[in-house]
Amino acid sequence: MESGAEFCYTGYEPFANGRFEETIDPPDPSQLFPEIRFQNVLGPSSMFLVHRSTFNSLGGFDERLGASCEDWEFAVRLARTSRSVKVKQTLMRYNYHSSNASFKYRNLLQKELLIENSLLAGTVGLHRMITQRKVRAAIYARSAWGARTNGDRATSYALQSIFQWPLPSFLPKRFKTLLVELSDL
Repeated sequence: MESGAEFCYTGYEPFANGRFEETIDPPDPSQLFPEIRFQNVLGPSSMFLVHRSTFNSLGGFDERLGASCEDWEFAVRLARTSRSVKVKQTLMRYNYHSSNASFKYRNLLQKELLIENSLLAGTVGLHRMITQRKVRAAIYARSAWGARTNGDRATSYALQSIFQWPLPSFLPKRFKTLLVELSDL
């Protein structure tokens, strides 16, 4: 690993039920935090490598979160406090399917709301309030996408996302989800 780096990460190629989608190129280290607060831009924990001493000093994964948010919550703590380096070559392939935790959107919503304090760590005052609204907007937008993907109604999640952070510059996909939902009525 590059001198002084405590962890490194790579991009990945997601496959939906064995079909290639696109190459996910994670952000440069200078952009990793605070972007990771709003979505897990590192992907599954198999996409990053951490020095054991750093992993142990941060307390490792919060196993109470189960197989849904423990990697993201740890990655937020890691990105906030540790020096990283991005591996330029995409080294991982990730196959996801309907039985993945990411598709269990109701459970994921609960877990993501549980890690909110980790996502907001280091913020205070007005900055904390604004960041919290953006974080919640992103969480509810993912729930809307998850509901839509599973063939369930997504309207309430999409509306909650827009209520939390109405600006269209943030996660515009949620507006598209809401329009598709409303057109189905």
